[in-house]
Amino acid sequence: MWGNGADPDRDGLTNLVEFYLGTGPKVLRLSPATASVPGTPFLSIVTVSGQQYPAITFTRRINTGCSVTGAAEWSSAMQTWSSAGFVDFGSVLTLPGGEFQLITRRYTGAQSSTPRVFLRCNVTAAAP
Repeated sequence: MWGNGADPDRDGLTNLVEFYLGTGPKVLRLSPATASVPGTPFLSIVTVSGQQYPAITFTRRINTGCSVTGAAEWSSAMQTWSSAGFVDFGSVLTLPGGEFQLITRRYTGAQSSTPRVFLRCNVTAAAP
C-alpha cells in the first residue's frame, strides 16, 4: 500500500505518521504506548508545583525537507480537537543522528480541574 494514508502493517499508524515519528511502516507495533517503545507517543501525568497535569511525549522528525508537521492536541469528548493549551515540559532531546527530537508537551489544565481530557499527536502534510 502506498500513500500518506496507507497502513501496510495494519498497526493503526499511517505512512505519514510513521514517517514523522520515525517508525517503520512495515513493522507491526503491538506493544502498548510506553516510554520503552521508541517512536510511539505515550501519555503520562507530570507534576508542576504540586499540581498534576496530563502530558504526551513523542518523537518528531526535524528538517523533513517537506511540509510535514505534528502537534499535540486535546479534546474533552474526542470530537473537536485543539492544539492550544500546551507548553513544553522538560528539555527537548535531539536523538543520535540529529534527525529526530523527543519532546514532551504538557496540557495546561490541571488534572484536578479537568475531569476528562484526551491527548493525541496529530500529524499533517501540506497539500501538494
